[in-house]
Amino acid sequence: MDTDMDLESLLPTESAVLDSSVVAEALFGLEEAATDEPECTITVEFYIHHVQCELEASFSKFKPLCPLGSLAPGGRRSWYLLCLKALQRHASNKSSFSLDSASRYLSTENLLGVEATDVVYDRLARHFVFALIGASTYLFRPIFAESMDLPVYRIQDLYPKTSHRYASVLANKIMVTDTRRPVSTLLKGFGELGPTMDPMHRTSSTQIIRLYPETFNAHLIISVLKVNIKWTDILCAHLDYDDRTNTLFLFKFPAFCLLNSILHTPQGTKTLWQSCTKTHRDDGDLIPRDLMSEIILSIFLLFGQHARSRHIFHPKDAFPGLAQPLHDPLLKDLCKGLWPLKDSLPEPKSVYYLPNDFPMLSAKLDYLYNRLSQAEPTTLRQLWRDTRNTNQWYTFWAVIFYGTLGLVLAVVQTGLGAAQVYLAGAAGSGSGQDNSTNF
Repeated sequence: MDTDMDLESLLPTESAVLDSSVVAEALFGLEEAATDEPECTITVEFYIHHVQCELEASFSKFKPLCPLGSLAPGGRRSWYLLCLKALQRHASNKSSFSLDSASRYLSTENLLGVEATDVVYDRLARHFVFALIGASTYLFRPIFAESMDLPVYRIQDLYPKTSHRYASVLANKIMVTDTRRPVSTLLKGFGELGPTMDPMHRTSSTQIIRLYPETFNAHLIISVLKVNIKWTDILCAHLDYDDRTNTLFLFKFPAFCLLNSILHTPQGTKTLWQSCTKTHRDDGDLIPRDLMSEIILSIFLLFGQHARSRHIFHPKDAFPGLAQPLHDPLLKDLCKGLWPLKDSLPEPKSVYYLPNDFPMLSAKLDYLYNRLSQAEPTTLRQLWRDTRNTNQWYTFWAVIFYGTLGLVLAVVQTGLGAAQVYLAGAAGSGSGQDNSTNF
């Protein structure tokens, strides 16, 4: 079989590759890259760019699999998307899929440059599927050894250029002896990369926690806790807090969350992310709020519902060096206070209750809330910005104002008294000199 020729006929043009509506329909089941809400038009150029960059970074490892390995990067980008669309078709047509079944499907679709019969190439093809999953679901970033002869799969467990270990990653490598295991089961060997919820709704406090946007927001977290915000492309790292460096990690692709949300995915559509994650509890009941909607709402809570917090966000912080079309189109709207989903649940509130409003993110939000509530301002600048207790804030600054005013008036009064005594003494001295002269 002339595989190169078959794939050549399948390859779309470069313009078709960059057509976000085509990708949105193929991967997310949307006829147009938009939700039902006119306020929330979602394009997926950011997603195409991310997938292509992630796979291009490891292309040298998988070059033997690419029938068009000698082509320019534009041809490779087309190949990546063709493989991803094929993987989506395969995953959506099965209750579960495995690395083994997916690699064989790509081979039968003539997307791999070698027949999947050699053991070494079989293993390489499964690693390629693993890379496709990581790049397209934001669940993990794979790490590949110099040699992939062993069935060992590795993922990144540290945030780049830091010592922060992702809280949900319990192991950074696993040995896979049976590649026919469902991917959703296999990924649990790394930890809880997908949505999880404590069935007992436990938090670090025995009481219901109330979160008010006025007292729990990015402005206060940054000014009181001196927190650095790092935007990440790893889903499970959302709301991770590193105590050593005072760093809060936030997921920067809420549009991807929207496209994969149970509330907004078209009926009967199962995305690749949903195929790779377990969206049911052990008792078989659906999770009452899906993780994706909670991520969107938590970003809006931290930035969008507080005036000062809305001025903190800058797109260049989340997408340094990227042109605006490659930014997530929803992140800026959320951080600037524009809620894109009308008449939908969950929806913004004036007060949130943990864990009811955030079943899956409640533990992380509770920890952050406790850190903020226990922190005490140490400088006048922090005292001025700390508005968590408005009565206390007004009382404190009223005491400062009137105390300072009283001190100033006392100094002025003392100065006036001293001046009066001085003038009186000077006047008396002058009068004595005049009398002695007259005598």
